[in-house]
Amino acid sequence: MSKTTHIVCILDCSGSMGSLASEVVSNFNKFLKIQQELPGKAKLTLVTFDDQYNLIHNKVKLSKVKPITDEYQIGGMTALYDAVGKTITPMMDKEKVVLFIHTDGQENSSIEFTNIDVTDLIKQKEDQWDIQFVGAGIDAVSVGSSIGFKVADCVSTTRSSEDLSATYASFSANTVAYRSQ
Repeated sequence: MSKTTHIVCILDCSGSMGSLASEVVSNFNKFLKIQQELPGKAKLTLVTFDDQYNLIHNKVKLSKVKPITDEYQIGGMTALYDAVGKTITPMMDKEKVVLFIHTDGQENSSIEFTNIDVTDLIKQKEDQWDIQFVGAGIDAVSVGSSIGFKVADCVSTTRSSEDLSATYASFSANTVAYRSQ
């Protein structure tokens, strides 16, 4: 029996993501459609965050997930540590996880998790999980590695629709490959 793949997506919806909102929604929905067409067991956890944490889907069978629309609401500051910490803590017992984090900013408002907390969590799973930390318009290597992500797992993109589309397509292809293992 094959193991369930847990697809975990953490999407920044802070105020600075406003100009990217329609692109994020469109590209996430394309990703979702491709993943739903694949055989195999998969569950989706989807989180959006600004200075608030919004758990949209929690380990929902992939076939039951609807495309996002109004769930992605642009808001306040960037509580990156809280978003990552709150999302992956309940996933720590899962073996087969694809973790995708998309942000355009650095941490500026977390209250529950620190840099050290998140770094510790990531370090525990970095060799077991498939991880991609995407920074749109920021130095993803600098930001991602500062919280424990391997440099190879960090992807910097511009804020253009072409780059976002290519980034989500690459994430989708990596997820397809990971799920087939």
